[in-house]
Amino acid sequence: MENSHITRVKARAIFPKITPDTLYSVLIHDEYVRSTDPNMHEWVILEEIDEANDISYYASKLPSIISFFISPRDFLSLRGYGQTGKDEYMIIMRSIEDDRMPPRKKWVRAHIIITGFLIRKHGAGCELIYMSQTDLKGKIPKKVINYSTSKFAPSIVRQFESDALKFREWEKTSMKTKTLPICPAYKGAEKHF
Repeated sequence: MENSHITRVKARAIFPKITPDTLYSVLIHDEYVRSTDPNMHEWVILEEIDEANDISYYASKLPSIISFFISPRDFLSLRGYGQTGKDEYMIIMRSIEDDRMPPRKKWVRAHIIITGFLIRKHGAGCELIYMSQTDLKGKIPKKVINYSTSKFAPSIVRQFESDALKFREWEKTSMKTKTLPICPAYKGAEKHF
């Protein structure tokens, strides 16, 4: 496909000091994500479809070193999430189109083929399995894609661990809403994916 830059990222990590519910909370709690994600320009939940699915818009920032020759990316996605078993959680996303959030100037709308997180108990801590297949669209030099992809997975895993280690303290002192927006048993998402 012309101007197609499909990236595939896979990562697995063991976090011995982080429980599965804490890591899951870090990844879905919009208030916390907004306060910790260094790559976020904007994140909006357009619609909560039901207790396990929403439609969200995410616009990224680019590091200043490459922002002068590459446009930032944005994503419009359907996200399904919840508890899949005892001490096991899943988050999955794919791109959708929605007239409420058409493509914007200055951003290139990337296409999430599939992105997923599986979080499960591992000893006293948890295991994270992360995979993503995304078409970044637009014009990006292949060397930039290859370099960025090789650095992305390790850095995002380190960021998740760092954020999770700080989450419970943040929850006590800074959280505006005292409960997570949605933490149901995972059900119903399969009809959307």
